[in-house]
Amino acid sequence: MNESNSDDKIQKSTNKKSIKIDKNYKENINNKNDLNSVTNIVVDKFKNNAPFKPQRSVFFDVTLIYFILMIAFVGIRILSSTNLFDFLSSQQSNIVFTLLIQIVIMFLLPLFLYKFLRKKSFKEVFKDFRFKKIGFKAVLLAIGIGVLVYILNIAISSFFALIISLLGYESISFGGTLGDYSVGAFIIALVTTALLPGFCEEIATRGMLLKGFENLGIKKMIFFSGLLFGLMHLNIEQFFYATIIGWFLAFLCVMTGNIIPGMIIHFMNNGLSTYVSYGSVNGWPLSDVITNLTSQTSSMDYLSALLIIFVALISASFLLLWFVYLLIHETAGNRLKKITTDLAKSMISETPSKPEMQTINYIDVNIPSNILGFSAKQIYFPKLKEKIFLYSTFFLGGVITLFSFIWGII
Repeated sequence: MNESNSDDKIQKSTNKKSIKIDKNYKENINNKNDLNSVTNIVVDKFKNNAPFKPQRSVFFDVTLIYFILMIAFVGIRILSSTNLFDFLSSQQSNIVFTLLIQIVIMFLLPLFLYKFLRKKSFKEVFKDFRFKKIGFKAVLLAIGIGVLVYILNIAISSFFALIISLLGYESISFGGTLGDYSVGAFIIALVTTALLPGFCEEIATRGMLLKGFENLGIKKMIFFSGLLFGLMHLNIEQFFYATIIGWFLAFLCVMTGNIIPGMIIHFMNNGLSTYVSYGSVNGWPLSDVITNLTSQTSSMDYLSALLIIFVALISASFLLLWFVYLLIHETAGNRLKKITTDLAKSMISETPSKPEMQTINYIDVNIPSNILGFSAKQIYFPKLKEKIFLYSTFFLGGVITLFSFIWGII
């Protein structure tokens, strides 16, 4: 009788300490090491008789960080409209604000906040942000894609500029004209408008955001990161083409599993725009090609000019798709080939040697998409409270972008 009561007490005590893990906080367990790590956490909590609190998801932390970046970016925009930096020239103030936005807001803040919230080393952070080695051929392909993106971006931005102008919008200047078109000024502009954005903005968007969205499925990964990138510009003129470029660069980063090609493409797009601006004034080679083509097509009749532009854009689009295919093959394709080869070798080595095995020419190997750093289908479903900073960022960026459009009409 006493033994029975003792057993009941033990059972009740065990029930009180039982631990229930919310399915929304389960990680995607792919191997025994992950399973052991989760088991160890549960056992430690059980031993310490402490209530189990699931860790914050990477989705929540990343959206929180991006909301902070948006707030900081808005603060810099407000600061730039004050008279605080009147003692600086227009060019100097532009440089100061660019350095604040790119280095502090888009690079240092996401890097250190992600490291702090996720409790990771810098090496682990850069790994999460998809920093990998890249071959010379891939670099050349990324440069070529950057040139094509710049050409297509002219058409895309011109199209949306026409649309909003038909709605009564008049372009607003967000910064003063430089006036200095010297070689030194060009180098400074190349660093501040191409090199820094190409590196820092990719860190915050294609690096951090894609890591936070990687378990939402590939469609939501690309859609959310591209849209947030467009909203971060906080004006209607840049929103449309920045969002489209954001989707393209997110797709490329996901498919290659590497952030470096996107950085090169981003730099080339911004760098060519800077070169054309300075080169058209100084008469540098190839800088007036776009201007000459535009003037020639404008002198033609409407249908002929439209046909030439259409053919040029279609040709550039097909060339872009071909380069993208080659780049994916050069990066993720070679990596998958190595993975499948290693798996096949391990399968063969673990299989007992039999005479009939010598006739096998190939082995089917299934590679899960998460090896490339993303889930093809959504495997994580954030709760409403986890989405608060995502929705807040959408709201803040959307309101300011819409206000910039209304201000342009008024």
